[in-house]
Order: sequence, then structure tokens, then C-alpha cells
Amino acid sequence: MILQDEPMGSKEKFWCQLPVELGNGCWLFKQPRQQAENIEHLAEKIAYEVAALIQLPCARVELAEFDGVRGSISLDVRSEGDVLVHGNEIIAGRVLGYDLHKKRHTSDHTFERIRQAILEVCGGRCKEDLGQFAGYLVFDALIGNTDRHHENWALLKREAGPTDHRLAPSFDHASALGREMRDERRALLLKGKRIPAYLHSGWGAIYLQELGETQISPIELVNQLATATPEFFAPWLERVQSVTNERVVSIVERIPAGWISSAQRGFVVALVGEAREQLARIKLL
Repeated sequence: MILQDEPMGSKEKFWCQLPVELGNGCWLFKQPRQQAENIEHLAEKIAYEVAALIQLPCARVELAEFDGVRGSISLDVRSEGDVLVHGNEIIAGRVLGYDLHKKRHTSDHTFERIRQAILEVCGGRCKEDLGQFAGYLVFDALIGNTDRHHENWALLKREAGPTDHRLAPSFDHASALGREMRDERRALLLKGKRIPAYLHSGWGAIYLQELGETQISPIELVNQLATATPEFFAPWLERVQSVTNERVVSIVERIPAGWISSAQRGFVVALVGEAREQLARIKLL
């Protein structure tokens, strides 16, 4: 049963209620951009399965089809009585002149401003939430997610009762795992051993320096932040080493036949494997 459209974001999507036997709850159906070989819906599903391997709080995602269109469905991260407050709302209430409507190239969307925003509303669980957010950044680096803009992370608060917030599970990982490219390019990157360069060429949506103009890749962001705050990043850097090639192969092989090509499977395994090795080389003080 369709409940309502979801206006946030750039793709067609709507909220729906599934029957109990299919997974009771409120789910968001997301249709990938209609471009050749675009695998945004597969990126969402694979990312969810990888997150489970490192025990990262993440919105549950399943593959789905609506009116003949393949996509993904994501379970609402809110429990009854919860309100979702996106990152732009949190930061804009604390930083004069912050543009809460601009998603990309928002150079004042920095880790330090995110950290300060969380500290101001987290109540008694600040250390846990900051550590969890560090996990999101390590996860982004592992899957090549370049879209952690200020509406792609959020906090939860109770609609009634205490005003303290808590970090919401991670969600919206469609811009990951090389989802945007054609199989021909995937094959070229694999053949030319150019995945390391690809991982560093994808600019993320979180900046390192306040009001800086230089964008940074998710993997380089972790490299810089982990050396400065190892207490938050070290546990996640250790966990991602459990995401072996064999475990990623097992995930992509569970994608239904006809939904994913061999080039897409191979690229996902190679990308995560290379990211894992690069993260293992980060030296903590």
C-alpha cells in the first residue's frame, strides 16, 4: 500500500506499507536513475549487507520491483514517536549563515561542525554517537560512498519527552560502489588496475577544513581524521578488515540472476578489497 511520496532527494521515491509476511513496517521505495547499467538500487542493498558485516547501524534495505521497475526499499529508521532531524537542520541552527538547502559543494559542511552539532544535542551518549559517526565515515571509505551530504545523516529525538538527540542509523548509500559507470568502464578500470586512483578521485560531501575550497575523497578524509582522533576511528578500521573478498563475493552472488552483470560483481569485489587494503595502511598515533 502506497502511503505518500517522498519529496526529499533527486530520485523518484515513495513510502509504502508492506504486508506482515513481507516485512511489516513503513518502507521507502527508491527507483534508480534510468541510465544504462546504473546500479544505485544494488549499491543500496550491497552496502546494507556490508554494514552488517561490521555491525554498523544501518537502515535495512531489500531489492524490490514496482510496476515492472526494479529498485530498492529501505525500512524507516524511526520508531513510533521518533522525529528525524537531518544534519542540515542541526548545523543551521548553530552556525550563522549556514545554507541548509544546498546539498553539494557545501564547503562549510565539515567534520568539526558535525562534531560540534552532535555534542550540543547528544545528552548522555556523546561518545557513542561520535564513535558511530566515525564508523559511517569509515564505511563510506570502504564502499566508495561520495554522498554523505547534510541530508544523508540525521539524528533522532522523541516527539514528546526529553530533548536529547541520538544518531540515526546510516541510510542512503546509492552513490557508492561505482554505481554510475557503464560495464565497459568497469572493465577498463579493472584491467588497468586503476581502482586505487578511482577511490581517491571521488570527492565526498564532507570537507576537512572549515570554509575550505578543496574537496577530499572519503578515504582520504578518514586518513586525515583517524590520525587526529584515533579513539573514534580505530575500532572501525579494525572491523573493516573482516570484510574479506570472500565475504563480499558471497554478498554479490546472492543478488538475483538478471539483476547484476559479471562486470558489476567483479568491480564491487575489487573496489571493496582495495579500499580495505588502503584503510589497513592508515597509521594511528
